[in-house]
Amino acid sequence: MPAHRESLAPELALELSDLAATVRHGAGSAPAVLELLHRAGSFDAGFVSLFDPQDRRQLLLHSHGHSARVQQFLASPMLIDDFEQLSLLRAHQRPVQVNETIAARESVRGWWEYMRPAGFGRSVGLALTTADGRHLGNIGLQSATEQPPDDAYIELLHRLTRLIARVFDPLRTVSAISQLVTDAYAGMILTRSGEVIPLSGLPDDLLLAAGSPVLSTVAARLHDGLQMLTFLCPTSPGAPTLTRVTALACPPHPLGRLRSVVLLSPPPPRHGLTIRELQVLGLLVDGYSNNAIAAALNLAARTAVAHIEHIMIKMVASSRTVAAVRALRQGLYIPADLDPAGRQAAAR
Repeated sequence: MPAHRESLAPELALELSDLAATVRHGAGSAPAVLELLHRAGSFDAGFVSLFDPQDRRQLLLHSHGHSARVQQFLASPMLIDDFEQLSLLRAHQRPVQVNETIAARESVRGWWEYMRPAGFGRSVGLALTTADGRHLGNIGLQSATEQPPDDAYIELLHRLTRLIARVFDPLRTVSAISQLVTDAYAGMILTRSGEVIPLSGLPDDLLLAAGSPVLSTVAARLHDGLQMLTFLCPTSPGAPTLTRVTALACPPHPLGRLRSVVLLSPPPPRHGLTIRELQVLGLLVDGYSNNAIAAALNLAARTAVAHIEHIMIKMVASSRTVAAVRALRQGLYIPADLDPAGRQAAAR
């Protein structure tokens, strides 16, 4: 690598690291990334996009120097087809050059139908891959010249792609959020489609398996606008031991795939509340009347009232409403839809 590029590499790497550390999510940093890349080597136009493999869509974050017609192409399925032909949707792919001599008309249609008529003689495509092998998106750098870039330039771009991927990685900020629960012993990330993604630094747990009652409860209760949800859960169906579940809403991200971080931690002090009383509190939190609580738990009405009175004494609450509010804030309840087996076992 020439001396000027060899000295530029650590400088750009440091600036990209700073950018990743200061930006909450990467969408707004796309112009800054292109500016940094322009210092590595000149180009006339460029774009940054993120890829959603589930919906098979490419989300254009930023485009500079392109006509409206080219921008339409950058937001179209044809771009994804071209990327597939060039292996640019593959993790750890090295930068790929496209020009008249390399691109076959039948395999890279977008280049011939949009980029070449717009006056570009060459394009360099980057695949943004995280350190753990996740493909996040792509960067395209277009130039009017047809002269191929030198090997040193391609090598520098390849060295920078992982750092650029970190800028746009939604798991970067999600991992930081998980540290808010300092005593968590297990955790994962729940997507809006119900998939689970491993959380760096924490093991998974059967309670957090895809489709589990815990995750269904989180998905149903952590609505848009609510940032945190915490409740208690039996360690297994009908078990007398409990664990604390904390769900933290994921920060906004352009693709919007991630719903929440879900963590398990030891339960807090229960103030003497029994499993049955925690189940009653779960129904109080949901606004059940005394009669509805009795019916849900297969209790006599007077027994349900007695449970509520005991709860109010233990929580030093002046009313059932105050008890419900405190239970919700402290996470001292078992959600009504979480442990039907436990309710049935306790009723026998």
